[in-house]
Amino acid sequence: MEYKIVISETLDENTYILHNDKKECLVIDPGNEVAIEVIDYIESNNLDFKAIFITHGHFDHILGIEKLEEYKKVPIYMGKEDIDFLYNSYYSLSKKWLNIDYKLSENYDIIGVNDNEEIFGLTCIKTPGHTKGSICYIDSIEKNIFTGDTMFRMTYGRTDFPSGDYIEMLSSLKRLLTYDDYYVFPGHGPSTTIEKEKKTYFGMI
Repeated sequence: MEYKIVISETLDENTYILHNDKKECLVIDPGNEVAIEVIDYIESNNLDFKAIFITHGHFDHILGIEKLEEYKKVPIYMGKEDIDFLYNSYYSLSKKWLNIDYKLSENYDIIGVNDNEEIFGLTCIKTPGHTKGSICYIDSIEKNIFTGDTMFRMTYGRTDFPSGDYIEMLSSLKRLLTYDDYYVFPGHGPSTTIEKEKKTYFGMI
């Protein structure tokens, strides 16, 4: 799949637009201010918008959902354990960070994914730690991993938020490090590679 990165002003969150040669389009983690830019990209490239994928339920990764759903109703895929984050401002951190009681409308098709499930060409793997329901999405053909806030360049996501767990994070990072020769596209900051990140976590896991 080809991809485009759109960066949200809210915490510099990375939103990814993926599309295949059939022009079928997926959006990973639609951030707050980027929905219009995402829609413009879809329209200008004549893409068929098929689905939204969420790596985890924190506010900076979900606030663009409703605008995209207003453009076109599509299924939303995410970890089962994080679905409640869409309706709970304590778990999504929108109350803590933005002082807004954000709740998603009940009128959308939310689908909890299973570990190793393949959907629209992406393999979903469970990587708890940052949140209980954190999911990474793997494009095995292009050897790309979209890691949300599990793995960043030279660091990893915080584990002190609701449902976070440091021990689970270590297990998830260990799992990701088995994907040799893969590129890493995180929820914030620049891309990296698994090879480079092995040096980051050497001696820790």
